[in-house]
Amino acid sequence: MKTKMSVLTIAAVALGLAFTGCVKKPLLMDLGGPISIKAANSVSGSKFKTAQGDITLPGGTFQLSEAWVNVANLTIQENSGEEHQDANGNQGGKDTKEKPESGNSGDTGDIVLAGPYLLNIADGSTPVDQMVAPAGTYKKINLDLLAGQDGHTILLKGTLNGNVPVEISSDLAGTFELLLPNGGVVVTASTTVSLTVVFDVQKWFDTVDLVTAQLTNGKILIDPNNNKALYDLFVKNVQKFMEVE
Repeated sequence: MKTKMSVLTIAAVALGLAFTGCVKKPLLMDLGGPISIKAANSVSGSKFKTAQGDITLPGGTFQLSEAWVNVANLTIQENSGEEHQDANGNQGGKDTKEKPESGNSGDTGDIVLAGPYLLNIADGSTPVDQMVAPAGTYKKINLDLLAGQDGHTILLKGTLNGNVPVEISSDLAGTFELLLPNGGVVVTASTTVSLTVVFDVQKWFDTVDLVTAQLTNGKILIDPNNNKALYDLFVKNVQKFMEVE
């Protein structure tokens, strides 16, 4: 009887130790910090950051009064443990992760801000959103350009040389992947991270000379149905000149 009791006691102790070893203890590295996002019409240090901003063109000056961009599904990708590569082994490419619900990181560690966000960046910059992100290394932001209630993803208004009304509207839509600067940002409980999505409006007009546009009732319209050659150049530039800083 004494031998049986000793065996049972040893077994119970062993089971208790095994159970204790399986319990996941909270880790300080799981604690995160705040991330804030804003949108701007030019990179830091650029002079083009004021209301009624002037865009210098080969044949004159475009005075910008409104600059609307409609975005949604901003996904800040957490890449602490894995890198996403394209078919050539390069960073970037199509992301095959399933998006979690808005504002949550889910099992992937990514943060999704569903929006949509209708942003007027004519006066320099505007806040987008903020959240507390889990600790980790974040390397990319994906965002969608979506058509708003007016059917446009981008709408710019202003005047050319102070007297000719200008309206530029785009239906460019899709998902754009933007790499974070310096190889990404590290979020911990002691960090506060600020990210700026730059829609570089000045560069959107590279080779787009409004002076050559045809007028419609005294107004310059650039869209899929008016001044198509200039519109195509504008859309090409939009796709090239978006970044995060």
